[in-house]
Amino acid sequence: MNGRRAFLGAGAALLAAGCVKSAPPLPGGEMLATAHALGHRWRDGSMPRATEKRKAKVVIVGAGIGGLAAAWRLRKAGYADFEMLELEARPGGNARWGENAVSAFPWGAHYIPLPTAESRSTRLLLSELGVLLGDPEAAAPRYEERALVQAPQERTYRNGSWGDGIAPLEGRSDAEVADWRRFQDRIAAFQALRGKDGRRAFAIPLEYS
Repeated sequence: MNGRRAFLGAGAALLAAGCVKSAPPLPGGEMLATAHALGHRWRDGSMPRATEKRKAKVVIVGAGIGGLAAAWRLRKAGYADFEMLELEARPGGNARWGENAVSAFPWGAHYIPLPTAESRSTRLLLSELGVLLGDPEAAAPRYEERALVQAPQERTYRNGSWGDGIAPLEGRSDAEVADWRRFQDRIAAFQALRGKDGRRAFAIPLEYS
């Protein structure tokens, strides 16, 4: 009896081991995001000491679309005494892209949202690039269709599978999902918020808020 139990126990262990699924490999490619490691070094004061000093009358912090549009307008006006600072290895912010042997390609979920009326410099830049068509001051400008991303879908890879949306809600408790919904509703209300002067609560540039 003891031998039979030992045999059955060993067989069950082998069967259980065969049923355990190993974590599926990540899909081909690379996960790209903001440079958190560099940001933390800056926060913690562990960045290398400066090796040179520069003077400039204007400093543009960040080389995303807002910073690039500001630099473009300065150069357009014949002004070049400015420095642009960027933490990432390349400029572009959400508009950055990659290249392979075939062509350039966008990164997933990387695109420029259609600029609001406050983002006048960005609209003017897109107009010069041929992306914005017609009057940049229009309430709802027309854009070159080939430059638009129709209904971009954001997806998250987590625990071996892809989920829709920017937040991985699969497997979360009802309380966590409800908390996320409340957060989304709060952001939507904030986006619609206006001051007594009619301005948005938040706009880019901030001086128009």
